[in-house]
This record gives sequence, C-alpha cells and structure tokens, in this order.
Amino acid sequence: MQTPATLVESFAIHPARTEQFDRWVEAYLKALEQAEGHGGTLRLEQASAIHHFISSFQSQTDLDAWRRSETYRKLCEERRPCSAALVQHGTGRALCFTVPSEATARKWKRFLIVWASVLPVLLVLNTSVRTMLPGLPPIVQLCITSPILTALLTWVILPRVQRWSSYWMLQGSDGKLQRDPD
Repeated sequence: MQTPATLVESFAIHPARTEQFDRWVEAYLKALEQAEGHGGTLRLEQASAIHHFISSFQSQTDLDAWRRSETYRKLCEERRPCSAALVQHGTGRALCFTVPSEATARKWKRFLIVWASVLPVLLVLNTSVRTMLPGLPPIVQLCITSPILTALLTWVILPRVQRWSSYWMLQGSDGKLQRDPD
C-alpha cells in the first residue's frame, strides 16, 4: 500500500493583480485535476487575500512527478507576478503544516502598517476635537477620540489595509511567504 502525499501551497496575492490570480487559479486547478495520482484539492481563502491549496496525491512519487512536470513549472512562472508563495509537502495520513498569516509577518512591517493607518486618523480626530471643544481637559478629549479611532481601525481601516498589504507584509527577504514570526 502506498503512503499518501500532501502538497500545501499558500499564496499572498498582489493587490493589483487579483483578477490575474483568479484566472491562474482556474488554469492551475484544471491542470492539477489531470495530474497522475491527484486525489483532490481543498482551497481555503483568508479574508486578507491569502489563499491555501491543500492537494492530496496517492504517493510521494505522484507528487514529485507533478512538481517536476513542465505544466507545473509553467504555471508557477505564470503565478509569480501576481502572488508570493510558500510550498510545503509531506507524506503520511496525519501531517502538520504551518501556514502563513498576519501573525507570521515581520513585526517591523506590522508596526509600519498599523502606524501608517493610525497617524492620519489620529491627526484628524485630535485636531477636530481640539477645534470644536477647546476647553475640555486632554483626558476627556482622549475619551472621545479613542473609541472613534478604535472603531474606525477595527471595522473600516485595518481590514482594508491588511488585505492590501498582506502581499508585502508576509514576504521574507527571499520573496517567499514566511511561516514563522520573527
């Protein structure tokens, strides 16, 4: 009896190339279905433009043949301009893989994204409150601006910024996705 093999591919999509990535996915999944020993693929999408494909193969030999194929090589070349990737694989029935997420981004990149998101909103809120309510003590001004800032960041700003920035935030110096936080 052959030991099954699993291929886990994670992709952070370039924000300006989502349509190109979607077209690539259609072609990739169609080609993957034709691969010898392919048992099926599960596609998981995170809200922050990160996608994971978990593909099963009947054996490591089938998986290796797919990864060495001209079709796979060509499709990987077509994908490179629209996403950063991390490819992992293993054999056996019970496997554990670490998938990239916002938590695996470099801390300095996360800091920069959050700071750049907070600063303009904070400037507008503080200036507005100081102008409209100049006599209030600073602590009261903060009690007014902080929940507004927190709400805007939680529901409006950070979800959009994270979707836009995940491609850059999750890339390591080698251009591949990171699995481990620093």
